[in-house]
Amino acid sequence: MSKAISHFFDGARKASNIMKKFKGSLSAGSRIFPAKTQRNDEEFELKMEAGELIENRWREIILQVNSQAKNRGLRYWVRKNGRTTHGILAISRYDTTTENHDEETLRVMTALEESGKATLKNLTG
Repeated sequence: MSKAISHFFDGARKASNIMKKFKGSLSAGSRIFPAKTQRNDEEFELKMEAGELIENRWREIILQVNSQAKNRGLRYWVRKNGRTTHGILAISRYDTTTENHDEETLRVMTALEESGKATLKNLTG
């Protein structure tokens, strides 16, 4: 299961526009990565979306399992948590007032990756 998360974040780190997307004007529910296509949803099995803006500074960034996930472990985790689709694996906060958006983006992605892996590890022990 953690291979699926590693694959997802490897792709996110290689995306040329990822830094721009994080610092852009996002509304809650906006997809950050990957672009919404059936092919991307099937390949990456996960997605990052923007959450609420908190205290006019912190943007929640949400890591979710896609409904098209084929990985048995991810699908099991979604069912085990009483969800039919889009189970939330991790949430982190992006500081929209930061001076260094690249560094903040990498910090948030690392936090989401580690938290997502820990969430799945807790399921399997």
